[in-house]
Amino acid sequence: MAEKLKIIPLGGLNEIGKNMTAYEYGGEIIVVDCGMAFPGDDMYGIDCVIPDVSYLIKNKSRIRGLFITHGHEDHIGAIPYVLKQINMPIYCTRLTAGLIKLKLEEHQLVKSTKLITVEAGKSVRAGKFTVEFIHVNHSIADSVAFAIHTKMGTIVHTGDFKIDSTPIDGEVIDLARLGELGKEGVLCLCADSTNVERPGFTPSEKVVGATFMRQFQNCDERIIVTTFASNVHRVQQVLDAAAQCGRKVAVLGDMGELGDLTDQAHYNIGALAAMLGIDEVVAIGAKAEKIADGAAQSGGSVTHFATKEEAVHELTDQLGTDTAMLVKASHAMHMETIVKELEAQT
Repeated sequence: MAEKLKIIPLGGLNEIGKNMTAYEYGGEIIVVDCGMAFPGDDMYGIDCVIPDVSYLIKNKSRIRGLFITHGHEDHIGAIPYVLKQINMPIYCTRLTAGLIKLKLEEHQLVKSTKLITVEAGKSVRAGKFTVEFIHVNHSIADSVAFAIHTKMGTIVHTGDFKIDSTPIDGEVIDLARLGELGKEGVLCLCADSTNVERPGFTPSEKVVGATFMRQFQNCDERIIVTTFASNVHRVQQVLDAAAQCGRKVAVLGDMGELGDLTDQAHYNIGALAAMLGIDEVVAIGAKAEKIADGAAQSGGSVTHFATKEEAVHELTDQLGTDTAMLVKASHAMHMETIVKELEAQT
């Protein structure tokens, strides 16, 4: 009897978040991604939503590995919670491994977890599967697609991607390899489909840099830009545009995104900001004072607030109406609060 290949979506279909797919062949299983989702407005008291992994728990002896496409929360956020129920090796690229390691440290799972770094272009043998890592472009560096090879055929699992012919880091998506796979024959394509119903194409990330330059050159007021911290290429373009226009940069961070780090790590963040000569840093959260301490020891200063409500009122008073704001973030709820406060004052 021929061995069957099963593709089992455990999250991420018809929704944003909880990306997780199991591939089963010849009695063995590999898992791709292990993400969380943000709670809805009606989910009171819920911090994050994770996939239902009851099938994997029942069959954990047959799992040969967890493969991660990139380091966004909707692809790695559920890892520590799942690992507490299923111990399996994790295969990913270097940046993704660094982000995952922070989560493992928080949950005391570093010693019990096998975290293996794989470069794009390399392949990993996991039981009856051979998983090939293929470089793609996305809003976070070190993203990959997978070509999952079995005796029945090859499945291409793209992960999140965009086709960018002029990426900031110069590393274009490996369309040549994807084309080779097409010629060899692909049994199934599991592709990212976010915004696929919209006509046209996604502009290159370099277009954003040009927009920053136009906005910065034509503005004499204070400028506020919001973005996801993981989009390091976008952050770099903000800094480049500011440098070319002779602008000073202040970093505003919410400790909600840094809460997983140790007290020493928060202290080091403040010290680094001071050493880099960053003029203004605003820290919010229970550990914000640690960042202020670190900055003070290195000759800098940080304005810190215990709660975001306190920060909102103080910052809106400081910002006033002579402020330009460039806002782009789907879940920037804190920034939305600041914007509403500003609008109420104008």
